[in-house]
Amino acid sequence: MSLMCGYVKYRTLYSGLMYDDYDIIMIDKKLCTGRSLSMSKLKNVMVCVTQQKNCERLIMAGYERITKDKDNLFVINVVNEKDNFLHTSTDGEALEYLFGVSSTVGASLTVIRAKDVIAAMGEFAKENKITHIVLGASPHGGGEDDHPIAKRLKDIVPKSEFIIV
Repeated sequence: MSLMCGYVKYRTLYSGLMYDDYDIIMIDKKLCTGRSLSMSKLKNVMVCVTQQKNCERLIMAGYERITKDKDNLFVINVVNEKDNFLHTSTDGEALEYLFGVSSTVGASLTVIRAKDVIAAMGEFAKENKITHIVLGASPHGGGEDDHPIAKRLKDIVPKSEFIIV
């Protein structure tokens, strides 16, 4: 009896996102090789450091989500048009700090001034097809469902996975 090897493609639904995977199979259900070839969807991780001076731990949490060379890490700081970045006395000092921490992990840094901070974050997430959003814990405590920023962002990018650190 001759056995045939081949690839089979199947779709996996995980956290609201569809992933394509490929497995090496044998027609009579015997394994051709002991390896599965994963061709999972690219991750685009957005770390939100709005109003957080201790952003290094958030950026590292985002960096830990990166599993492949082609995955992308975005660090975003959005402030109201009238505020300083990271609530420090000078914007230059804050930007230098953010750039240093972001570049250490190969992240792309984006800084935005906007009238509606959360809407700007959501728009950035949609434009960059963000799959994971890292946010600092709310001062009021609670999890993802109680997080005021996560609640609003979920309405804008419902397919993104939220990570509260």
